[in-house]
Amino acid sequence: MRQTPIEMRYRQIIEACIEISETCIAGKPDKRPTTGDILRRPEKEEAGNWSIVPVTPVVDWISSLSRLMESIKRMAVTSPEPRTIRGEESKALQLQPGPSQPGDRRPADKSFWLDATSNAKCYMLSSRLLKVTWGESPEHWKWITLPDSRFAECAELLNVYWLAVIGEIATEDLTPGTRYAVYLVYKLTGTAVGLRGGQTQRSSLRLYGEITVSTGKVSVDVVPAAARGMAAGVAYPVARGDGWMELKLAEFAADEKLLGEKKVIVDFREENDHVKKSGLVVEGMEFRPNK
Repeated sequence: MRQTPIEMRYRQIIEACIEISETCIAGKPDKRPTTGDILRRPEKEEAGNWSIVPVTPVVDWISSLSRLMESIKRMAVTSPEPRTIRGEESKALQLQPGPSQPGDRRPADKSFWLDATSNAKCYMLSSRLLKVTWGESPEHWKWITLPDSRFAECAELLNVYWLAVIGEIATEDLTPGTRYAVYLVYKLTGTAVGLRGGQTQRSSLRLYGEITVSTGKVSVDVVPAAARGMAAGVAYPVARGDGWMELKLAEFAADEKLLGEKKVIVDFREENDHVKKSGLVVEGMEFRPNK
């Protein structure tokens, strides 16, 4: 059956979209097309000469194409169906590049969603986006795939004396006027060493340019309240609904002053070089409204 001009034009647009999708899936993250590249292709197709087709079908077609274009824009920064992390507490949307493991469709870098109550932006940075001391040394850390993680990979600590996990987020990615809390999302293996038995770590909040805003004592060890003794001022973890633990590292307000900075940097450290540490599994660092 011979196609009408409008059908032929629509087919060209669909083929362009398919080509873009295949390029994004097949290419390495640093070689994938930019948002501008993605939008430029269908915009060129859309700029064709419509004088040869009736007005009403064209209006309907352009309306349909407009919706398609919006989907492509979202595709430029989003990934497929997300794994929500807090049920009713989030309107889940997923961000960032595809998987680092063949056949694994989970995101490699970060997830994004909107808080259901405030509509504020929330983020989880995967361990791949965090700065992990000795993270690329197979003697100290290994990268593993876990079925209950939202990300394609997690970092498991094998053997270090100096432990540091650092996450940072651009202030332009935050929702103005929101007070945020930052959490380390992790697990301890059954054979964890140097992280239990009253050991504490340090957290800090810095702004771009190394300006320290706050510091605190934290512990990744799950210690019952009755057994915490005299360790006043130490933040302890709580269990999440997704099978992981979360430890609050810092709080900050996305006010006018902070938004004038470039980035917010959050540190988790244990710098006692006399204590060997192992058995910490890091899924990521989460930024969400403080409640």
